[in-house]
Amino acid sequence: MSNGGKRKRADPFSVDHFRAYAGLMVLDSGKPWKPEAFQLEFAEDLFAGTRENWLVVPEGNGKTTLLSGLALYHGDYTQDAMVTMAASSRCNRDGRRAIFRRRSRRS
Repeated sequence: MSNGGKRKRADPFSVDHFRAYAGLMVLDSGKPWKPEAFQLEFAEDLFAGTRENWLVVPEGNGKTTLLSGLALYHGDYTQDAMVTMAASSRCNRDGRRAIFRRRSRRS
């Protein structure tokens, strides 16, 4: 490494920076969160400024975890952050509760 053996710090709102941030989060299982490739691809599109992002994956595949993590990330790195999220199923209520629980644990 040309910078004296120190790691180069990733810029905020980059996939590398988000991956490092996500690794600091602990899931309900007690393990650190390691975002999957599809989650990082979604984050990359979001960080690139894509105005509308669709995440269509089956139930139980980490959508709530990803969106909660992105919301917290946005809140930590954006002054006066406001996050809007929506879901289209009967499970919407349960998803909102899960997001609230994740946010409440962090406070």
